[in-house]
Amino acid sequence: MNAKRVKSARARATVAARLLKTVKPWPRGYGLGRSFDDCFEMGDGGEVKRLLLEKAKTDPELLSAMLHAHADSCGSWGQEVLASKKSPTG
Repeated sequence: MNAKRVKSARARATVAARLLKTVKPWPRGYGLGRSFDDCFEMGDGGEVKRLLLEKAKTDPELLSAMLHAHADSCGSWGQEVLASKKSPTG
């Protein structure tokens, strides 16, 4: 799915989550690349990231992809999710 055609931040967060869970990381795969970047470059990247992190709180496969398969791209985001789950307000 082309993120540039998707109109809402929520839909682009869904595209980003799908890419994280399905795209093989470097060196054997192609990495997240342009399609992933496009999800965050429509003027509301902060909102897309926030929604993606919310999804990761309830989607173990997505969180694992952030922490392991794509740690070079968004491992720190996965750490944010883990920290928020441990906090009393998370």
